[in-house]
Amino acid sequence: MTSFKFVCEACGNVSDQLLKPKMNHYLRCPSCSNFGRYWHNQFDWNYKSPERAEVCLVVNCFWPDRLSKFLKYFETYEEGIPYDLVFVHNVFDKHDVVNRQARTDAQINEVRRHISNLNLNSKTLIERDNVGEDLGASRHVFNLLCDNYKYFFFINEVSEILCDNWLKKFIDVMKSDNRVVACGPKVIRKNDNKFKYIICSTYWGLDSSFGKRLIWPPPTNRAESKAQEMQLLWPQAKALGYNIAQVGSGDDILHYSNVPATSTVGEGIY
Repeated sequence: MTSFKFVCEACGNVSDQLLKPKMNHYLRCPSCSNFGRYWHNQFDWNYKSPERAEVCLVVNCFWPDRLSKFLKYFETYEEGIPYDLVFVHNVFDKHDVVNRQARTDAQINEVRRHISNLNLNSKTLIERDNVGEDLGASRHVFNLLCDNYKYFFFINEVSEILCDNWLKKFIDVMKSDNRVVACGPKVIRKNDNKFKYIICSTYWGLDSSFGKRLIWPPPTNRAESKAQEMQLLWPQAKALGYNIAQVGSGDDILHYSNVPATSTVGEGIY
């Protein structure tokens, strides 16, 4: 049984009604006997509650002009799958951390304004201490939300989206092969057996269950975060019997417009 309010369109009387299974949607008003359709809280037998997104898309942001450019790409191309959108803003400077660059209050507020103006019903802004740049931001959001999502995809504001279904392409690779626990558009090979392959922290996807087993070192500055980027994924994935993957050719799905990293391995599983 489902209860609801019946509002008579003839006399305006409001009365409680009880909707029985397969009951006709037309009812007789108890006050004026008008026979009409109920109008308030109409029960829809075909209604299905929306599915909860299993993907969290995390956009690391800092510079307003770069974020503005990224959002134009973001609004142009379809992601291809449901997701929840989280912006993480490296906004608060700490006195004990020396960052490479500083911004004015106007620039900080402009970043906030770009996010506020984005025409999406569901978006979250997380503001944090500017520690560890991209890798620190990704670590911060993952630790906050890792229990809420099956997959994460982290992307920097300097990324250029190049095709529709771009997010789906990465998630599909992890879904289709349970050996693959992390992926990105560009994998770099090093002449180092310990740190043989690197996924750039500019843009990369992660299976949440693997992320919970990662040792996430807390980066404090640019030099440390780049060194930890080498150590973060591939060595730990291989130690647990997993792989990482490059999705695409390296410049057909996502591209890094500011001194782009060069893929050295090509599409595949490593």
